[in-house]
Amino acid sequence: ALGIRAELFQPGLQLMNPELFNQLTTMHGLIMVFGAIMPAFVGFANWLIPIQIGAADMAFARMNNWSFWILPFAGSLLIMSFFMPGGAPGVGWTMYAPLTSQMGIGMDLTIFAVHLLGMSSIMGSINIVTTILNMRAPGMTLMKMPLFCWTWLITGYLLIASMPVLAGAVTMTLTDRHFGTSFFNAAGGGDPVLYQHVFWFFGHPEVYIIAIPAFGVVSQIIPAFSRKPLFGYASMVYATASIAILSFLVWAHHMYTVGMPVETQLYFMYATTLIAIPTGVKVFNWVATMWKGSLTFETPMLFAIAFIWTCKVQENVLWWLRLDWAGWLRELPELFQLGSVSASTVWILWLCLTLLLTAAWLMPSAKATVPAKPEPLDAARRVAPALAARPAHRARPVAPASAKRQRQREKRQRGRTTAATRPAASRRRGS
Repeated sequence: ALGIRAELFQPGLQLMNPELFNQLTTMHGLIMVFGAIMPAFVGFANWLIPIQIGAADMAFARMNNWSFWILPFAGSLLIMSFFMPGGAPGVGWTMYAPLTSQMGIGMDLTIFAVHLLGMSSIMGSINIVTTILNMRAPGMTLMKMPLFCWTWLITGYLLIASMPVLAGAVTMTLTDRHFGTSFFNAAGGGDPVLYQHVFWFFGHPEVYIIAIPAFGVVSQIIPAFSRKPLFGYASMVYATASIAILSFLVWAHHMYTVGMPVETQLYFMYATTLIAIPTGVKVFNWVATMWKGSLTFETPMLFAIAFIWTCKVQENVLWWLRLDWAGWLRELPELFQLGSVSASTVWILWLCLTLLLTAAWLMPSAKATVPAKPEPLDAARRVAPALAARPAHRARPVAPASAKRQRQREKRQRGRTTAATRPAASRRRGS
């Protein structure tokens, strides 16, 4: 990322040739999307979901372990592609055909790495969905779960549904490269635009796979620092589910320049605009949660407010003022990814703040102890040292009142029994 920014610092070539710049751009996109943001949110889910639903642990411990340890090997394959003949693929993180057919062996390593990263995400999602559905505490219904659990339940279904589509796309690319097929090769009767349709059918749900867990993070932080329950819990759940469903119906708004019919473009434009309704519900509920709350502006709350303003209000208002619909739609994925990074930062800060406050609460107080008032014995020692210096006799421990009453009852009972069993003559003599 630093190399990319240094190269773009001013016009012209500064540090690297165009091929290396494209390779860095491709690897940066793949590593950040599949190797940084998604694993980070899966890690949050692994830590927090069992706590929030009252489970002892995640459902499948071995699957969890496997899904994690695949990541270093997949990342290593991506880095190794730089050292292959021809270098890393310079096709962009979208891996568009027909560029993928012209790359060297680094492209094959990238395809294998994408398969491994997809396997990791699918296994993590299966684990999260199973944990939420089957391991909630007694009495915790779905509509009583914290909203972070809801957002990850929905994200898990998105991952399970969309990642196999990406796997199919890169597998068809692999067979085009090595097995003589022509899925995306126009010379053999294929269609390069078909790859774009298949990729973006995965790619747009991927935008919300990144964004929806961030919505859950913000939905936890704002009520915590507003000292109020989340406003409109049920509407937040339905809005999140609506966004997830609509995300599968708008993929071609990434493809307005490929020559689609006008009717198709209009459909995807209106369907994309429809997502603004549940998104607006979420923003309204966040603001309503803060309204008249006992707000405290710790760092996590500041980041959460910045998330709402930057990703949901400011950019949309600016694009509307410019009346640039295509630009507005084009910028949404980048905005959501920016918001996901911000939400990750919020979550880390909230976790650090919680740990610090817990540690401060557990530590013994360092305040000076106020001396207690002198007891009568201390006064006696000051007045009569000799008397006070005498060893005090150990007092007999006082039995509880209930034990004393029990002994008195037993004594009276023994007295009655003795009087009743004495002969009559003896009783008369005694009288």
